[in-house]
Amino acid sequence: MSDPQGSAPRWVQFALALCVLASASWSLFATQSIYPHLTSNNDEAVYLFQAHMLLHGELTLPADVHGGVFRPWMSGERGGKLVMVFPSTWPAVLAGAEAIFGRHEVGVALVAGALVAATYWLGRVALGGWRPALIAAGAMAGSPFFIIHAATRLSYLFAVLLEVLVLAAIIKAQRTGTVGWLVVAGLVGGVLFSARPFDAVLIGVCVVAFLVTSGASLWQALGWGLLGAALPVLGTLAYNFHLSDDPFRFPLFQSGGNNGFGFGRRWIVDGAPVIDVTPVMSLGAMRVNLGEFPHWIFGSLVALVPIAWGSWLLWRRDRPIAVLAVAITVVIPAGFLLYWGNTLVVNGRYDLGPHYYLSLLIPTTITTACALDELFAQKRVIAVAVVTILAVATLVFELPHKFGRAQEVTARAEADFLALRAVGIEPLPDGGARADRRAVIVLPASVDGGWVLHPRGYFANSVDLDTAVVYAADQGSKTLDLFGEVGGGREVWRLDAVVDPGDGITPRPTVTKLQRFEAARLNVRARIVNRDGSPVVTAFAKFGRNGLVCVLDHESEHGRPYDVEWVLDRDGVTLAGGCPGGGYLLGPEDSGLAIVGAGFGTSDDLGRVTHVDERFWARPTWSGIELAAPGVGHQVEPGASGTRVVVSDVRDRLTVTPSALR
Repeated sequence: MSDPQGSAPRWVQFALALCVLASASWSLFATQSIYPHLTSNNDEAVYLFQAHMLLHGELTLPADVHGGVFRPWMSGERGGKLVMVFPSTWPAVLAGAEAIFGRHEVGVALVAGALVAATYWLGRVALGGWRPALIAAGAMAGSPFFIIHAATRLSYLFAVLLEVLVLAAIIKAQRTGTVGWLVVAGLVGGVLFSARPFDAVLIGVCVVAFLVTSGASLWQALGWGLLGAALPVLGTLAYNFHLSDDPFRFPLFQSGGNNGFGFGRRWIVDGAPVIDVTPVMSLGAMRVNLGEFPHWIFGSLVALVPIAWGSWLLWRRDRPIAVLAVAITVVIPAGFLLYWGNTLVVNGRYDLGPHYYLSLLIPTTITTACALDELFAQKRVIAVAVVTILAVATLVFELPHKFGRAQEVTARAEADFLALRAVGIEPLPDGGARADRRAVIVLPASVDGGWVLHPRGYFANSVDLDTAVVYAADQGSKTLDLFGEVGGGREVWRLDAVVDPGDGITPRPTVTKLQRFEAARLNVRARIVNRDGSPVVTAFAKFGRNGLVCVLDHESEHGRPYDVEWVLDRDGVTLAGGCPGGGYLLGPEDSGLAIVGAGFGTSDDLGRVTHVDERFWARPTWSGIELAAPGVGHQVEPGASGTRVVVSDVRDRLTVTPSALR
């Protein structure tokens, strides 16, 4: 090891300061250029929304205002209030930066710079010299994990900063015998507990392994550590009590889903898909995530060689530090085996990495630094060559793909913005929009249901919903409430991301103004054109208690048009003029929609042929039926592997026009 006691040379101090400044500057640049409209992780938008709540002095929201179609993602209702599921520590950092500097991105940049400096400190106390410490700081700053997450508003980099500070303070206390450092470690650990409780528990297990191996007085260390942690831990319990009247019920468990630890049926919020999580599934997710992890460290797969050598060197030279590195490497993945979110992280591993394992950067940077320091001491030229190879592997093989994924996310957001601008609505950088009229924009639902902030976190409402333009979530027939008092007299527009029939793949956002129809009966005219030359053409409609399929032609030809008139009332659908080719009944429609469509194929069985339809929000009223038009086009394609449903532009084959019957 190099220079275990002496102070670092001036050039090292300058190099460290430059690295810290560069990391913070990168973060400021990247949050506004790499991910200017947030990432594909919807948690990011929730953190920002909670930060804005804190700036307004709010910990909860009134459910009668923000509930229903305005309900933000990851919120749960309790006692007439909406509770956001994330602890307020990280949102408070973002809010503080907004209040002091005018930009929340400054908070992210300060965390990024502080993490590089903290990694240097950890390297000094763990490895004993300035050279491995500087290498560790550089490896942290040069890792794709750091580079990408420094461009986000997610809390994972903040958690790693707190973990590094805890470990450095604990090692410092063990090296010097100063109980004050134990108190500092406890204080920072308490803040970590307030931000990410499970991460704090896992890193606490690793700290215990280090203390036992180092021969320190475990009970004394825990006692002083708990003293330091008392204030933030008690603050966390008080926060929980304020939200739920139970200090040990964390906000995460108030979203309406089943987010408990262990295995079994899990879902993130009410209405979201249910996943039966098994030990085999969790192990498979861990294997995939760990397999992806090397692509997010400095040096990519090449770095596994110095990491292995550095681990062996540590084991020979400083057994407690080696045990700490091993403990983190084992405990973090093993701990998240018990949390089903580990199976969801797999889906975003190419965009943001297996971010539950971001703490593994700590042992990888330390062991890399240990190996490279030894190499510098023996063969400086070879050491420089190895560092160059690691840097090239990162820059050439890892970062371009990750930046490319970021560009795809940003391009999707920009396409939505262009669609809004086309109708005179200008989205604002921090949520909301500007327009010369009052409007509400209804956003498409996701597989998890209809929520604001999911899946388009860049469309966020103000905390008091007092802006001229607000965003709502598609919740089927409940969305019709926007035409009344709920919408505040605003025009109702809908954002759709339909597939362009030109290539059948690319989503093409469009914004459509909606009209509300309400009558005892509605006439719905459907113009159907046989564009693919199918012999059998059918028309169908569904609403409420019944649906009907009508065979229009058994010997149709390419380009042949058909005109069909449906009548919808509170009891269902009927076909004006009867059905020339016979037909059959469909079951009830319970989705809060009225569906009008056409089938094309060799059979009149909709389950076996391609069919298109237009779907309208609709519901029965005391006097008839209420419906909003135009609807959203869908193409349904049955196949051997299952049914594929595409939100598509179907106007070349189906045009639907509703009108009230007097």
